[in-house]
Amino acid sequence: MKNKYRSDLAIAKNLGSAGSGSAHWWHQRVTAIILTITTFWLICFSWSLSGLEVSGVIDVVKKPYNIVMLALFTVAGFYHAALGMRVIIEDYIHCRAIRLVSILLVQIFSIVTIISFIIAVLHVMNL
Repeated sequence: MKNKYRSDLAIAKNLGSAGSGSAHWWHQRVTAIILTITTFWLICFSWSLSGLEVSGVIDVVKKPYNIVMLALFTVAGFYHAALGMRVIIEDYIHCRAIRLVSILLVQIFSIVTIISFIIAVLHVMNL
C-alpha cells in the first residue's frame, strides 16, 4: 500500500522525494529570522556610527558584541544567499554539468567571502 498513488513508471524509475527538502526549507527560514534580527541591529549600529571619525568607528567595532553581531549577519547572509542561489540554479539550469559547476562556484564564493570577512574582523581587533 506504500506505493498506492505512484505510477508504475515512477516506481520503476524509483522517483520520489529526495528527503532533503525539509531541512533546506528550515535552514532558509532560520537564516531569514537571524537576518531579520541582525538587520535591525545593523541599522541601529550604523546610525550610531554616523558622525564618528575612523578611530571612533574602530573603537566601537572592536567591542565583542558588535563583532559577534557583524559576523553573525555576514555568515547568515551568505549562507542564506547560497541556499537561495542553489534553488534557483537547480530549478532553471537543466544541464547537469553546468548546474554542478554553478552550485560549486556559489558555495566556494560564499566560503571565501566569509573567511575574508573573518580575517578582516580579526585584523580590526588587533588595531
